[in-house]
Amino acid sequence: MSSVARSLVGNESIVFEAGKHPMAPIRASAPAVAMVLVGLMLWLWNPRPEGILTVVGSILALVRWVLLIGGAAWIAANIVAWRTTAFAVTTQRVLRHEGLVRRHTSGTLLSAIVDAKLNLGFLGKVMGYADVVLITGPGDGVADTLACVADATEFRHALMSAKVADRMAGRAAMPSTAGQAPAHGPAQAGSLADAPTPALAPVPSALIGAPASAPAGMAPPSSAPPGAATATRPSPSAAGDQAARLMKLAELCDRGLISPEEFQAKKAEILARM
Repeated sequence: MSSVARSLVGNESIVFEAGKHPMAPIRASAPAVAMVLVGLMLWLWNPRPEGILTVVGSILALVRWVLLIGGAAWIAANIVAWRTTAFAVTTQRVLRHEGLVRRHTSGTLLSAIVDAKLNLGFLGKVMGYADVVLITGPGDGVADTLACVADATEFRHALMSAKVADRMAGRAAMPSTAGQAPAHGPAQAGSLADAPTPALAPVPSALIGAPASAPAGMAPPSSAPPGAATATRPSPSAAGDQAARLMKLAELCDRGLISPEEFQAKKAEILARM
């Protein structure tokens, strides 16, 4: 089992795996090589230990050893980093594993990656490596660089394909309610039967015990043949509007906003229209 495979979680699986290109330690060791060359030059130039040159020679010898040992250690560290670094595209993340003694694994969710770019130079195009830049924010402000990835073009292609697949899986997992008719069945009928009956609004006190006859001075409505009554009877919607208006007047009377005499007059007018 590879070092990256040990970092997988749940149903996660590896789609594409790559390592660092052999050019990585060479490119990273340029300063270390320069240190070794300077140390070798100091090794060849060895002044005679006479007078003040003795002190200078001791200092140069110390610098020479520091450059040689430091440069060699730097080159060795870059070789170890090249051999122990691995990159992988999984069904959920982009993983980077590095380190020999202290192993370190970092990951970036596919859903957080906006784009992936390749920094491909002339040598990279010839030798087949590039830096993969993972952009996780607007523009190029937030980015994570995977340096000197071997087969970088295939790595980016696998990354973008996995990202599209992850997005499609997320959309398929979302519940779709558009265009669905409500289901009718025994369970829903039972829930409707068990639903509480809404409470009716209280009848204003002005309507309780109020006489339905017209006030004094107004002739009672004359009886008319059934045909005539049917012809002049208002529509149900108009009657509902008149009833709502009567209820509103009763509420105003209860609040003392209109007098009982005004209420009776308006009531008689509305009843005559009904």
